[in-house]
Amino acid sequence: MRILVITSSIPRFTGDIAGQFVSEHAEVLRAAGHSVDVLAWAEGDETSTDAAWVRYSKKPRGLFFGAGGPENLEAHPSRALFAPQALGAMLKEALRRGQAADLIIGHWLIPGGLVARYAAKILDKPSLVIGHSAGVHLLCKLPKSMARPLADLILDGPTSLPSEALKAKIHTLSDARHIRILPMGFPLNPVSSAPKAPEAVFMGRLVPIKNIELAIEAVHLSETCERLHILGDGPLREKLERLADPSRVTFHGILQGQEKAEILSRAALSLFPSKVEHERFEGLPVSLLECAAAGAVPIIGEIPSAAKLVLDRRQTPPLRADAWASSIDHLLNSDELRQNVQNTTHEFSWESLGKDWNRWIDACLLQFRS
Repeated sequence: MRILVITSSIPRFTGDIAGQFVSEHAEVLRAAGHSVDVLAWAEGDETSTDAAWVRYSKKPRGLFFGAGGPENLEAHPSRALFAPQALGAMLKEALRRGQAADLIIGHWLIPGGLVARYAAKILDKPSLVIGHSAGVHLLCKLPKSMARPLADLILDGPTSLPSEALKAKIHTLSDARHIRILPMGFPLNPVSSAPKAPEAVFMGRLVPIKNIELAIEAVHLSETCERLHILGDGPLREKLERLADPSRVTFHGILQGQEKAEILSRAALSLFPSKVEHERFEGLPVSLLECAAAGAVPIIGEIPSAAKLVLDRRQTPPLRADAWASSIDHLLNSDELRQNVQNTTHEFSWESLGKDWNRWIDACLLQFRS
């Protein structure tokens, strides 16, 4: 089967982690025997050959990459003026390449899902929209007079979301009968048998919704956690570095491969103190799954989709530094909990979810043909 994928986030160069799960999902489809082409919006510094890059402006506008679409628009509202231009450029390319496709997939309800669904309707092709948290919240922030007709179009066909909480939110705009709960997976890596160190790790973008300052303050208060490793980058890095005690907190930037694996295998805990911000909450961060699978027991903030990984009430303390410090001190040496959490993460791996994705894609095609 020939599949065309449209996305607003995918790694742009070696070492980039933005939208990495989009690349992994494409590889899962290729491993099942499908031919997959990926279209992504260009911002000017792309060197990756994993996607065909679609330019919508002569110079970079910073609409999609960097901190992320919602964060970019919140910090620079005027960039929304380039959205029609970006959508038009991608639709033109999707219509051209989509003629040879058997299925068109769009990541994020907007913009990728909108373009994929509209192009597929014009070409009379089956389509699948894969929703993630940022696209749901961005769509729900639009004026209702605009959001409702867009949601009606985007959700008019097979759609996936990573959690029931996101489904309930989008249902306030449109009928959710075509939505299936099916998250993105993550690659299972060999787990080290070496003893854990009294250390914690955070992995992800350094943006406000991640609430990373709480993790830093909690480690400062902890009596047992010797170090917090922060893996990732973003617009808040300088502010967070000023807040952190360098003898207790290390900023590594974006790590991949063996460097990342060594830290994950050593850390006893992973800290994800995300918060609800302007009615926006996270989906199911793949970074959380990676850390948990490596044996770094997650302590989790306001992330509804992560409920299956909460096997001890102390994994979800109130969003206060003293409460998080207490949970850190209680859970640092919880070997039995660590093993149980690791076992639970396996159901979220690509090895498990990849089969579900391929079966659902086959079902979507049969439904369209009937």
